[in-house]
Amino acid sequence: MKHIALKALALVPVLSIVGCVGAINMKNADRYYDAALQSEWAGDFEHSKEMYYRSFVNARSGSASTEYISATLYGYGRMLGYTCDYTASNEALKESLELEKSISDTVTSNITKRLSELGRLNLARESYAEAAAYFGEASPELERLGMLKSDPVGYALYLEDYAKALAQSGQTKQSDSILLKAKNIRNSNADVTAKFTPIYYEDVCKNKEKS
Repeated sequence: MKHIALKALALVPVLSIVGCVGAINMKNADRYYDAALQSEWAGDFEHSKEMYYRSFVNARSGSASTEYISATLYGYGRMLGYTCDYTASNEALKESLELEKSISDTVTSNITKRLSELGRLNLARESYAEAAAYFGEASPELERLGMLKSDPVGYALYLEDYAKALAQSGQTKQSDSILLKAKNIRNSNADVTAKFTPIYYEDVCKNKEKS
């Protein structure tokens, strides 16, 4: 019994050290995540990418929640896309999506954000069937979340991207139907502007090539 007690006491400083390291990792993760957001808002996608990655590494080492790790991967994946590494971007965003889907009480909007980014990314990658599948999965959820009312023109723009993916993947009939729906939404909101306009990966990369 004496030996067992001594072993238990010996574990206390080890556990304390582990706890301290985890706390330091999470403090660093928060710091890097804030820096990533600031750089993203400033349009410095290269620096933002590095900061999101550091946040991800520290969050994983600090045993952060699944939601936190997913958020770092979501940011990192988008920045990879904006810096034109489409393959790595696709993998990071897919991993973030799977993490969100693994959370029993996940916020639906978090899933639709990731589906939408994967749709736009795969448009840029010219992987049109994949893009159409992601847009198709997100579209009814966006309607359920009220986007048709809160941002009708933004939703029409979303549907136009979906229709483009369908058309380019040979699904012409479905594309025409979605495009007609988008047109009707725009006609019903002639004096309204979109609240949300996405950043398109291919546009960022074209501008990067010109600079």
